[in-house]
Amino acid sequence: MKNTHGTKSTLPTGPLVCLVYRVDDLHRLKLFEFLSKAIPYYERDGGLSIGIFESLDEPGLLFELVAYTDNVSFAADQLKVENDPEMKAVLKEWHAHFDSDLEVSRLAPVNLRQLSAGQGDGGTELSVQTKASDTAHADWDSLSKDSHGLTFAPALFADYPSIKELLTQAELPVPDTSDKPVQFLVARKERAVIACIGWESYGFRVLLRSLAVEGTCRGQGIGLSIVNEALSRLKKQGYAEAYLLTVDATGFASSAGFSEFNSGQLPESMQTAGQIASGCCKQATCMFKDLRLKPTFCQQLKTLK
Repeated sequence: MKNTHGTKSTLPTGPLVCLVYRVDDLHRLKLFEFLSKAIPYYERDGGLSIGIFESLDEPGLLFELVAYTDNVSFAADQLKVENDPEMKAVLKEWHAHFDSDLEVSRLAPVNLRQLSAGQGDGGTELSVQTKASDTAHADWDSLSKDSHGLTFAPALFADYPSIKELLTQAELPVPDTSDKPVQFLVARKERAVIACIGWESYGFRVLLRSLAVEGTCRGQGIGLSIVNEALSRLKKQGYAEAYLLTVDATGFASSAGFSEFNSGQLPESMQTAGQIASGCCKQATCMFKDLRLKPTFCQQLKTLK
């Protein structure tokens, strides 16, 4: 059996779930491409790790092992699988890639060292090990500065009047209760919010929106700076793909590493996005960026300008 995930295997100390399924040659590479994006998203909150193995005797027979640090992490993941709409959408897309029933087994480690030392009554004893998870949220919540002397940070509740004013000045729609929840990053100069960018989450994908820069600060590269800062933070959070819709800023998006994408090929989970479902952006160009790829030398030069 070989590990297709490319990570070094270690023996789990907490609960383990084994998922067994088959994939045909036609869907095999597409499945692996999907898993390369979905697994970092699934693992991003910590508390579990995933390994994908393929049988050497029966190619196409896959074993997906989900190892939890403890029973608390296992219980939290089960709640997320059952109740989180984004997680449900990712799992639905995952299941569409293989052509067999899914076999699920729950396992627990047997502490042979304790048994061999004569401890216990001969039954199995769960060995639970807890550790602090290195989540990407510390990076997300942190403040950072760029060459313009701007401070980037997640938007606070008190920032939303400023965000609404920026979007209104830029003649962009202001998110409301009919939209999917939008998260914002803001750029501050001293204490004033002078730029913002938002996004909607769809599993390991994000749809960027609501990019605006205060009128007197335009033409200074601030828009590109906040886009790059947002993409950097999203990548650290485990997101793999970023999309946006634009009517007249394809050149700007290209300078941030985006390329044109056929909107008809957007994943099913993103078809519900307000900008897409409402048809208000029929004339817009859809653009895409793979967050796992390193920027080219030319793109790095554009960022430095």
